[in-house]
Amino acid sequence: MQITPILLFCEICSLFSNYYPFIIFRVMGPTGVGKSTFINTLLGRSAVAVGHSMHSCTAKIEPIVENLTGTARRLVIVDTPGFDDTYVDDSEISKRISSWMESSYTPSMKVAGIIYLHEITQPRMSENTCSNIVDVLKKLCGPDGLDSVVLGTTKWETLGALGVGEKHEKELKELYWKGMMDAGADIKQARNNKQSAWNIVNVIIDGYTRKNATAFREAPMIMLLGETGAGKSTFIEKAGPRLRQKPIIGHSLASCTNRVSEFKVQDPNKPGCYVTLIDTPGFNDSDSQGDDEQLKMIIGWLKKKSQPDAKLTGIIYLHDISQPRVTKSPTVMNASKISRPPGVLFATTKWSNDQRRLEESRERELETTFPNVTMDRFENTVDSAWKLIGAIVSSPGDVTLRELQTQLESICPQFTREESKTARFFYLLIGRWMRVSFSKPIYG
Repeated sequence: MQITPILLFCEICSLFSNYYPFIIFRVMGPTGVGKSTFINTLLGRSAVAVGHSMHSCTAKIEPIVENLTGTARRLVIVDTPGFDDTYVDDSEISKRISSWMESSYTPSMKVAGIIYLHEITQPRMSENTCSNIVDVLKKLCGPDGLDSVVLGTTKWETLGALGVGEKHEKELKELYWKGMMDAGADIKQARNNKQSAWNIVNVIIDGYTRKNATAFREAPMIMLLGETGAGKSTFIEKAGPRLRQKPIIGHSLASCTNRVSEFKVQDPNKPGCYVTLIDTPGFNDSDSQGDDEQLKMIIGWLKKKSQPDAKLTGIIYLHDISQPRVTKSPTVMNASKISRPPGVLFATTKWSNDQRRLEESRERELETTFPNVTMDRFENTVDSAWKLIGAIVSSPGDVTLRELQTQLESICPQFTREESKTARFFYLLIGRWMRVSFSKPIYG
């Protein structure tokens, strides 16, 4: 089977698609506080049943999965039975939540926080009740984890007298919930509209993102792939303007990158934040014996790494937008079924001013062909390079070097004589874009 850059890109998409990051947050609170209503308002549909009787409606842990628009992330919203439940005591509910988390957890699932809802119309709040709330939240997110808790107040629309809700909210902030707020918890009003619900959820997501960004200090690894001349070395030079040993940038017809190299670059706007960029030999190399040889170099580098279980944060595939054609590939079907893989970015390079309209037309065709692949432009600047790096780090793929090696070996003739099932499958998915023979332009 012939190795082509697009086949390699499809194989990587298939691998990274197995690592969709799930961001979990739990919605908790007393029976009847409006947890199910909050979730339905957030999603804009009737995802969970809402009770209207004296009995609790939610009797078990109910996870609802929702894609985050424009990202590779998925939210897992966990609806829980209410405390002060009709049939189950609080300690049992707490145990059920912990048990569900243990049984459901996978490496791609990240617990982001808890939304605890409280009815603002309640005229009293005992110290005992407040203490129980704090104890439960600390058990679920740890004594130092209250900064991942949002305390939401509900049923503002049912208040009769003006100023009552504001008075209750002030008492919660200054007395009953002051300790939790001092420990990092936030308090928000859960009004009965979608924007209000998302304002609360975004506090959880933003907090998770900030904590996840500390991975910068561990120098996450990002591999650069693409055809010869697409601009991989230029990308590294722009991302690391202070590099002592810079990559060689070629200006001739021959490729100048003939081995896999690592470059540790520092974010110019964030001292102490590093990323390791991995430069690879370009495909369609004029001096190469074929793209199989380039793939073998990458596999060889992966084999030599001392920590094969180290994580590869992501891959940026660079494509020269000025190219009117791409390498031929077998006749295949529809690429629109490819899911948006986390940690994979398709970046177009070498944009010009005089051919802007033509290049924008090509970009639209690429976006139509790959509607579920994250795409962006590399504008040949430091800021543009770090924008793309930030997009990878904020939505990592979490794939190990060993897993990438295994996936690449499955399509390399040196390691197998048969097409891998994954390769054949993605050949079928990728190729309306490539359905011609040797030289038909992809654009137009």
